Amino acid sequence: MFLKDLSMLFSLSAIDIAFKDNVLYVKKDNYPIKVSEKVNLTNVENRGFALNVLEDKPLVKYVPILLTAFLFFRLCKLSLKRKKALERFGLILIIAGSLSNIYDRLKRGYVVDYIHIDLPFIKEVIFNLADVYICVGSITASFAALFTKNRGKR
Repeated sequence: MFLKDLSMLFSLSAIDIAFKDNVLYVKKDNYPIKVSEKVNLTNVENRGFALNVLEDKPLVKYVPILLTAFLFFRLCKLSLKRKKALERFGLILIIAGSLSNIYDRLKRGYVVDYIHIDLPFIKEVIFNLADVYICVGSITASFAALFTKNRGKR
């Protein structure tokens, strides 16, 4: 079970890293690239947390590493015990997204954001697949924690 969880985690991270590498391969002059009526690909350097909060602060590098390590140990504990599949899946998504963004920060000094969805309430938001993993994983893990049996037992 542990090896399956790890392979899923690293595969998801690799997919986002590959997307980012391809986004960087295209010259910035060629962006945005229209994918559909509301979706564009672009290339933005994010040097902070979401929406560039705390841009260029040392916390931006180190807090995600610490949180990811904590979540990874939680995942290891659950995987080795073969318990709580939904929570494990949520953790896998969160860690995969986090690892991809950490890789970017350590390699490039910024995170590559490349998806823009043109909706009235999120006109200025540009994100990447790793951010989607983190959001979906957080919802999944929270749902698992709130609605599964024996939630008080460890």
